[in-house]
Amino acid sequence: MEGKCTMMKEDVRKGSYEDAFDDDMAPLGRDAILSVQDADVAYVAVPEWGGGVYIRTMTGAQRDALERQITGGETITRAQIAVLCCCDDRGRQLFTDDDMDALNAKSASALDRILEAAVEHNNLRGQDIEEAAKN
Repeated sequence: MEGKCTMMKEDVRKGSYEDAFDDDMAPLGRDAILSVQDADVAYVAVPEWGGGVYIRTMTGAQRDALERQITGGETITRAQIAVLCCCDDRGRQLFTDDDMDALNAKSASALDRILEAAVEHNNLRGQDIEEAAKN
């Protein structure tokens, strides 16, 4: 099919192959792509803290940096994942790197809940992240 873009089934990460394409969706231009708010937010119950937090998908830059860290054999902490993924209900980052020491002092059980939810929510290779975070 000359001039037609196709996608293989294995390229679709979420949903079914049929859901990946919608005849009503037009190709997007630069401005449309750059202006869309595409952080996906989910709620995670953290009973150890008496409530819960929102987590979000990482930005491309955050994920690239995390993957470089993992492939370089560097340690990933639970607190680091919390800094990257915890957010308010609109997807705005809740913590900064300055909060890392305070988060590292929090309950490992609470941070594990965030880690597990963030791995799933971001389609990360869970075993790699969880192994790196436990080292």
